[in-house]
Amino acid sequence: MSRSEFAPSHSLQFQRGEGKVRTKKARRKTRPRIKQMGLAFGLTALGFFAVYEIYLFLISWKNLEVRDVQLACLNESVKTETARLARDIRWGNILLLDIAQIKARIESNPWVKEARVRKVFPSSVKIEITSRKPAALLQKDALILIDEEGVELEKTSRESYAHLPMFFDEDNFIEDYQDKIHLAWECLNSLSAEDRADVEMLDLTESRNVVLKFRSSPTRLLLGDDLFAQKIVFYRTEKDRLENEFGPLEYANIRIPGRIYFKSPKTEADARNASGQDKERR
Repeated sequence: MSRSEFAPSHSLQFQRGEGKVRTKKARRKTRPRIKQMGLAFGLTALGFFAVYEIYLFLISWKNLEVRDVQLACLNESVKTETARLARDIRWGNILLLDIAQIKARIESNPWVKEARVRKVFPSSVKIEITSRKPAALLQKDALILIDEEGVELEKTSRESYAHLPMFFDEDNFIEDYQDKIHLAWECLNSLSAEDRADVEMLDLTESRNVVLKFRSSPTRLLLGDDLFAQKIVFYRTEKDRLENEFGPLEYANIRIPGRIYFKSPKTEADARNASGQDKERR
């Protein structure tokens, strides 16, 4: 029998079994990873512990205790007062020193405009102080010294600061205080140095009307709220003529540029006479 007789009549094909074939998953080796994580955690904990120990050492190290406080201030009285305050502060370790708290405490003094506090390692603190400058006198229930921002510095007397202008308000600056102070400095800063030094008083009772009085003249000048220097120049061009005709002026209202409304003893007497004549005619 030849081989051809036993050859299959169709080609054979490979077929899977009908059941599901389970695949084997490769098992990961977990032990080495756990060991690595444990080692990393241990090293991290050790690092934190070392930092904590170093921190405890530093905050208790005597070499970091504040021993020297350096003060810089041009105003000797403010410097002396700050030095007295510094002696009462428990400075302690420089690392634990609260700069913001020290700054706030020093600036609680109304004479201190700004305090810059800086740590100088290992054991010093440097304080630089900008003090406030007296700029005017505020007439309230008492006479108070203020700076250009209107900050009240201390009660004083007119004799102690006779060279400074005085700010006055019939209502004791209960309302619009900052606006009135700002307007007062607008007026003063517009004047020449000579005129500014001659200013005795600014009446700020009306919120938008500065009434100025020079030391060299009894006349009160009603200036409004702008063009202060120009209005004063205009007043001076008319002053001699008006005083020659009407005598000393009690006040001159020059709120409207180019116009003067004034009062003098003569104009007041004329007004009384005119009033009396009107009564007789009636």
